[in-house]
Amino acid sequence: MNIRISVKRRGRRLGASLAVSFAALGIVFAQSLADHLAGRLMPSAVKAANESPVYAAHTLLVCARAAGGIVWTEDAGLIADIQVPEGIPLGDALTRVLAWQDKYFWRETDGVVNILPRKSLPPLLETNIPYYTWRSDETPSLVVGRLQQLPEVLRRVSEMGYVDGLHNGPGLRKPPRVGAPPETAVSQVFVRRNLTLFALLNEIARSFPSPAIWSYHEYPQGRARALTIDAH
Repeated sequence: MNIRISVKRRGRRLGASLAVSFAALGIVFAQSLADHLAGRLMPSAVKAANESPVYAAHTLLVCARAAGGIVWTEDAGLIADIQVPEGIPLGDALTRVLAWQDKYFWRETDGVVNILPRKSLPPLLETNIPYYTWRSDETPSLVVGRLQQLPEVLRRVSEMGYVDGLHNGPGLRKPPRVGAPPETAVSQVFVRRNLTLFALLNEIARSFPSPAIWSYHEYPQGRARALTIDAH
């Protein structure tokens, strides 16, 4: 009798222990999802009408206060009318607007949400940058502007025959920066070595306390191709 009672109690204890362990794992898993930008809930509803899916995706990133990078290389048509409700995950919202023409997809990489063409990444973004440095008290636009003037980037732009439209093209809308400036006056210095231009732009976007978004827009200009690269 004593043995049976002892086993029964141990079984209950084991069951309770397993229940607590699984509950703890559930909390950890939920927290892990919340830590990803794609799981961040939209703070307000967004309506997209008569605009490119890429523009709509850009608006969602700004609304969700997410660091991002957008590669826009071809027209994806216009969204007729899509409503993105408040409270859905950012990833679901992006999937909804980008599925309109299915020429672009989103991907989260190390804290940056990228909007990318399904075809391929432009070769210019694969340019290796041996060394680059910037400071936290610079604006994202200034940091990316200096980046474009590096010899490695200028040489590739010339080799690929792009028209000099780095700052003169249509680009994406540039809404005001969201969030407060850094509380400390001490400037932080960032140094990166041997990264592609694409990876370096992502590093820049996520380095700012207030989320930054960079954009690469390649477009026809006469018989040539022009591009803009910017950040805000």
